[in-house]
Amino acid sequence: MLSSNIVQENKLPVYPIEGMSPSGGVCYLPYLQIGRAAIRDVSCLYMNRQWELQFFGMPVNKPRMVLFGLQLMREFRYILFDGVHKELTLSAKQSFRPTQDNTWQQYPFKIEEDIIKNFRLMVDFPIEGKNYHIALDTGDGSGLIVDAKFFDKLSKDIKVTAKKQNIKRTFYQYGWVDCRKVVLPELDFCHRKIKNVQIIIRPDDIASKYPNFVGMKCFKDTVFVLDFERELLWVKN
Repeated sequence: MLSSNIVQENKLPVYPIEGMSPSGGVCYLPYLQIGRAAIRDVSCLYMNRQWELQFFGMPVNKPRMVLFGLQLMREFRYILFDGVHKELTLSAKQSFRPTQDNTWQQYPFKIEEDIIKNFRLMVDFPIEGKNYHIALDTGDGSGLIVDAKFFDKLSKDIKVTAKKQNIKRTFYQYGWVDCRKVVLPELDFCHRKIKNVQIIIRPDDIASKYPNFVGMKCFKDTVFVLDFERELLWVKN
């Protein structure tokens, strides 16, 4: 997915998709250069989301952003996310070899299709001593995004001290949606204690169309690897 700045600066034609906003559509890239890697013949989605925030009729949100979809990510043997040093490693040829096995936890994952025909990276995450089969969304910067049924089940194993707050949260198919937010002082996640965990609870009318998922905020102080070759998620202790 491309942001508008990249589309406009490179003068890319946008081909409309039936049912999508007139300003959105599909772009074709002969190649996408990322560091020393060149990905060729790339089809990109363009949704022109900068128009959501305007000031005196002019868009003020103009991020230079490329969002990798799961089908593109799985072309690599592994992808390493270093939340401590803010670095990303893409490996097309070499397999992942952890330095010391006892410093890593392993969790199996599967790429599954959800109810709206999107591919999701589904992981068996241990949360408070129990395994939950939920999605990992590396394009989301929040903590946990769940439905009310999941939160009610989880809250039986944890002590919820924070009050629920009403907030608005954007979902790209629906725009801004009224949700509830809970911030937990601590959560046992992937055999690690993480602090100030934010949980977003979605309304029931859209919850059935989205899997419960984990965002990148749960890994900001560690390193994790998506090992597509072995279908394993590695998380450093």
